[in-house]
Amino acid sequence: MSCCPQPTSRKRAAPALLRESLSWNDLRADKEAVKIELNDPRFVPALREYLQRRGCPSELRGEERFEVRVLQPAGTVRSEASDREKIFSHLREWCADHPGVQANLLD
Repeated sequence: MSCCPQPTSRKRAAPALLRESLSWNDLRADKEAVKIELNDPRFVPALREYLQRRGCPSELRGEERFEVRVLQPAGTVRSEASDREKIFSHLREWCADHPGVQANLLD
């Protein structure tokens, strides 16, 4: 089983001030969240915590799935592609330390 993130056809830590000043509801107005699914739900909490420490908060959407957003300071020019690239990079790093766990990016 691959430990690298796999795109599918299915649908560094943020500064403390930024983390404290934004809530999940504030992020709902931002770009669409990136949906992630793991092949082993036991690892969902560990991956969510890893992403949170890197400025990418998440919200559960089932036992094996969750949505991730990228925190950015107000006024930052952003794109969905750059957010996905940042999340994908973090997934690749995390999967390298967790052999056998497969993370799928869902559309």
